[in-house]
Amino acid sequence: MAEQMLSSPSAKIPRHIGNLNTMASGAGLAVETVVEPCGKDPALRLVSKWRGARDAFLALVQPVASYRLPLSCGQLNIPGGAGYYGPNAIVGGTVTVTGNDVLFEIDFGPAEFEVMDAAGVEIVSYADETLYHGTPAALIALGIESSRLPLKKKAARSDRGWEAVTEEWSSRRQPDGSIVYRVETPAALRRRREEWIQYLSEREQSGMGRKSKPAATQLRASHLRLVIDNTKE
Repeated sequence: MAEQMLSSPSAKIPRHIGNLNTMASGAGLAVETVVEPCGKDPALRLVSKWRGARDAFLALVQPVASYRLPLSCGQLNIPGGAGYYGPNAIVGGTVTVTGNDVLFEIDFGPAEFEVMDAAGVEIVSYADETLYHGTPAALIALGIESSRLPLKKKAARSDRGWEAVTEEWSSRRQPDGSIVYRVETPAALRRRREEWIQYLSEREQSGMGRKSKPAATQLRASHLRLVIDNTKE
């Protein structure tokens, strides 16, 4: 695959994203990757836009057999479908339909990141998480526990750090058999703990937490992501 670059910023597109873009191009879709806000959040994100004819798009997203294109706009996670909450989906985004033209906009995360290579594993460093992409053997050789990787029949694994004591991580097998493994940074974990402890303290002061368990046993993730299905039928 030819190296893909962004016009702004002039950073290399992470390899797993480039692979997915190449797959979409091979399916007959036009592919563009840009840096722009996504939705109502003004923060800059790395967004890939896949555009093409209805039949070409539907052929690409299979085997989401139950998926039906919305009349105008809706959400899609692959694998999964419309309105499916897929934290470990390979891709997810907004589908816009105009006649026979379909536009799929995929939010690939913050636009600010650094990319490096270590023994065949691409490491992408974000403010709140680090992403590792490589073969299962290369990831294990780098020191990532095999129990955190989707080996054999598993397609994905994750630990959402519900106790806010351990780090959040997830891993997902890619179409080419490689694996993307994500883990939150120590700074992100500390912030998540502090936010939750503050929430529990405020809850206790308001009288809502008198019958609650001690904070040490009740910590939960404070920033769950929600995917809402806005499909217009």
